[in-house]
Amino acid sequence: MRNLKKALCGIMTGMMIITAAPAAIPGTGIVTEVQAAFWRAVAAQEKDPLREFFAEGAEVLWPNTNERFAVEEYLRANCEYPGKWHGKIEKMLDTAEGSVTVTRVWSEEFSVRAISFFRWQGEKILRLEEYWSDDGAPPEWRRKMQIGQKITED
Repeated sequence: MRNLKKALCGIMTGMMIITAAPAAIPGTGIVTEVQAAFWRAVAAQEKDPLREFFAEGAEVLWPNTNERFAVEEYLRANCEYPGKWHGKIEKMLDTAEGSVTVTRVWSEEFSVRAISFFRWQGEKILRLEEYWSDDGAPPEWRRKMQIGQKITED
């Protein structure tokens, strides 16, 4: 629990910096604080603080790649990911069933967004389902249609 409190205070030692713009957070409360602290712990890529966020028997699903992880497997996948990267929580939402974050993660080599669905057991993650997708231009076939507009200019 001490590691969770450190994460809630924003202490991080990793290579990725997570920020959350207050305007992007529709509400406040413990779940929102825990979500932001969770992403800071992901950024730090340190197994012990990150482990503190999960309930016993929790699971992590990555449907895009058809993978299910036990917590220790998820910790390896996250904490052994190579390189320096950055991140920003763009949106947070609490619902009756759980909560959701949209987080942009990027480096010099890539830019992706993670859509994360959290199911909670108290303040601990019982189930985390994440969808990771590459940022990029629309496919050629859709550009030829000359439809749609850019959401942002960056």
